[in-house]
Amino acid sequence: MAIQDCAVVAIKTFGTRQVTTPRGVFPLRVVMVAIAGAESSWNNGSQGDYGLSGPNCHGYTSWGLWQINSVHSAYLTRMTGSSNPCDWATWLYDPANNATAALAVLGSNLDLSAWTTWNTGAYLKYLSQAQDAVNAALASAQQPTGITKILGSPEIQFFSLIIGAVGTVLTVDQIFAKRNGHSNRRQVTRTR
Repeated sequence: MAIQDCAVVAIKTFGTRQVTTPRGVFPLRVVMVAIAGAESSWNNGSQGDYGLSGPNCHGYTSWGLWQINSVHSAYLTRMTGSSNPCDWATWLYDPANNATAALAVLGSNLDLSAWTTWNTGAYLKYLSQAQDAVNAALASAQQPTGITKILGSPEIQFFSLIIGAVGTVLTVDQIFAKRNGHSNRRQVTRTR
């Protein structure tokens, strides 16, 4: 997984709440992308905290982008339906699931202290990259895709008017013929 993918997941999950850092105020989603950089290098398959006490999967007790720790076993059991830490790890390797778990760890008061990289400030060196990635993801989300451009075109708007007005389904050739005032002898309409 790349930082850009992490940013997309963070935008969908963490919203626009603001967090005060030593470098100023940033949206939570930016801070969380920076934390993921420090925790996992934006690797959704990352495993950590090897050999620590507690439930583990092959010795590891933290998994995924935000290194969700097995100390949250009750939550992970509820979310996965399993008390097996290897099932938790598999579930947490999915970026959306890991982000959901991170949001649960944060809680309503946005307690970032669950992440060592927040407490030590290690995330700060990733903050600029995180801000750039989130900005790029937001800009990309606002750009119309090819299908959006087509659906917003006058031809499709005309098509929508025809469908709404006459209750027929037309081919693209028929739409252009009607739009341009040409008749098409091969025109076949199907009523709904």
